[in-house]
This record gives sequence, structure tokens and C-alpha cells, in this order.
Amino acid sequence: MVSDKILEHLRQPHNMEKMKDPDGVGVVRETICEDELKAYIKVRDGRVVDASFEGFACAAALVTSSVATDLVKGRTPEEVLALTTDDVIKELGSLPETKSECIHLGAEAVRRAARDYLEKHPG
Repeated sequence: MVSDKILEHLRQPHNMEKMKDPDGVGVVRETICEDELKAYIKVRDGRVVDASFEGFACAAALVTSSVATDLVKGRTPEEVLALTTDDVIKELGSLPETKSECIHLGAEAVRRAARDYLEKHPG
């Protein structure tokens, strides 16, 4: 059974667009199913004020990316580095196990975007 929250993110993914002038970009690829996602963050006053993603991916990766980009808004880049796939699944309530190799992509892409930002803005 798929939850209403999963269906919401599947039907109308949040933040699914290429960001203009991002402060951090993270790219992740899944070699098993060849999914590729790119996450973007914009940081102001030390906090993520906007996050988005784009890419070619399965439904599980798109849903988790939609949730991950929602979850990072308002956090510091350092806090984004601590975001886990379990945090994303907890926000969703559950996730079918059929695409387990792809569910980590959303959290990993935003973590890479935060790491990219921190590398460009040390200290």
C-alpha cells in the first residue's frame, strides 16, 4: 500500500526544477538502474533558503528527492550533511522496498550540494 504522502510527492514532486545560480550543486548516479539526480541549494545567512532537484530517475528516487529538498530548507549546510535516508523515510511514513537501491539518492544529492557549498565557502 502506498501512502497519501508518497502519492502527493509522486504526482506533484516538490522543488523539481533546475535552480538558477545555486550556491551548491550535488550530483549522484546509481549504477544499478542508471538513475542520475542533481540537487541544488541556495544559502543565505548560513541557512538553506531554497533547494531543488532535477534528473532522470525512478519514482522512488524522485519521491525521496522531493522530500529531501523540503527537509533541508531552513537548515545550515552542516545540518544538511547529517540528513539520512532514514530521515526522509520517516518523513514519508514508509516506502515500498521494491526500489531500495534508489531511495538513498535524494538525501545523498542534497548532502553533496551542501558539501559543494562548504568547499566553496570555507570557514
